[in-house]
Amino acid sequence: MKTNIEMEREIVVKSRDEVGILSRVSCAIAEGKVNIRSICGYGVDGEGHIRVVTDNNERAIELLKKSGFEASEHDVVRCEVAPNLLHPEVSSALDGYEIENNYWCAAAHGGEHAVLYFSLRDNIHSTNLS
Repeated sequence: MKTNIEMEREIVVKSRDEVGILSRVSCAIAEGKVNIRSICGYGVDGEGHIRVVTDNNERAIELLKKSGFEASEHDVVRCEVAPNLLHPEVSSALDGYEIENNYWCAAAHGGEHAVLYFSLRDNIHSTNLS
C-alpha cells in the first residue's frame, strides 16, 4: 500500500478539564447523526482539549456550539499507511516538513490501513499535500 498524505480539517473543542467532557462532546456529535472518524483528548493547565475529525465538521461544530462548547476548525494532516509500515513510511513521506509534536492521533481500520492525524508548524506551505 502506498502512503497517502493530504490536508484535512479537524475540530478543536476547548472546555474545563473535568470528568464527562469527552462523553458530552461525542454524544452531542452522535445525536446529530455525524460520524466521528478520529477523536483525541487531553488536559492542559485545567483546560480540556478535544480534537475531532468527523464526516461533517460544519454540522458537528453547529451541534457542539448548541451544546455550549467552544469549537473551531483547524488544518490537520491525514496520513494513511499500512499499519506495519507506519513509522518508516511516514518519516520518509514527510521529510522536510516540521511536525508539531504536541499531539498525534492514530487509528487502525480493519487491518487494511492505519490513519494518523497531526498538525504541522507550517500548514500554509504544506497545502501541496492535498
